[in-house]
Amino acid sequence: MEPSYGQQRQEASGPGWQERFVDAERAHATASVALAVSESLSYIVLSEFATPHECCALQNSAQTLQDIYLKHGDSNVDIFRGIVIKWVSEVSRFSVKGLLDEHANAVSDTLMRRLLDLFEFGQDKIADNELSEIALQVFGAKANLQEKRAKWYDEMSHDDKVSNPEPMVNIYEEGGYFKRHGDGMHMTLLVILEEALEGGGTAFYTNDDDDDNKTIMDEHQQDNPLLSKTPQRIEMPPVGTAMIWGAKLLHSAMPVLKGSRTVFV
Repeated sequence: MEPSYGQQRQEASGPGWQERFVDAERAHATASVALAVSESLSYIVLSEFATPHECCALQNSAQTLQDIYLKHGDSNVDIFRGIVIKWVSEVSRFSVKGLLDEHANAVSDTLMRRLLDLFEFGQDKIADNELSEIALQVFGAKANLQEKRAKWYDEMSHDDKVSNPEPMVNIYEEGGYFKRHGDGMHMTLLVILEEALEGGGTAFYTNDDDDDNKTIMDEHQQDNPLLSKTPQRIEMPPVGTAMIWGAKLLHSAMPVLKGSRTVFV
């Protein structure tokens, strides 16, 4: 069903958050932030969402496993690297619930509660009305959200013996990327834990981009056939920043050219 569009509007913002248009022509015509996000026409940037301590806890737990993998090689590849080869390169994906330590799990739970609190609307809650309307549009409710049961994407090993449920911590090494895709879940939360020294970032695309579009990537990245469309926006925010978006919004992790990049997603 096609969304109903209202009068022209600009990108919205509130305390600690900013809307970013991806499909600007259609997002301008939406009646609200909630409609634009639910229809994958825009996304939300949440500044200073995670503390430096929280970012370090998640990153360090994943990096410990990464170091074990690098030491022991491919024998534990399915346990330590939940990788979908067709979609990524030089990326390690560590399930928080399945692999990371107790401290990292506690931080993950805190971030989930914090996100839902931003959406919560009720007698004892003072949520931003725009954000609470996103929850209503996406989840069908804007109160008692902590009581809702989350269904996570579950990534299995090649032999279906090891389950790696999201949320994950992704470590992108030099040359690492994640090709353009839509997540298919109600909502995605991505938190920056570490940014690359050069390259990296999260790119967003309109859903009607065609394969003939020229890329804005540099010469090194143009050699990669998996990254052949022009992003509408590329976000490279500070560590601790979060971004949220809807099920159908096409996005990718841009190739890391120097250093490494780590995200919670």
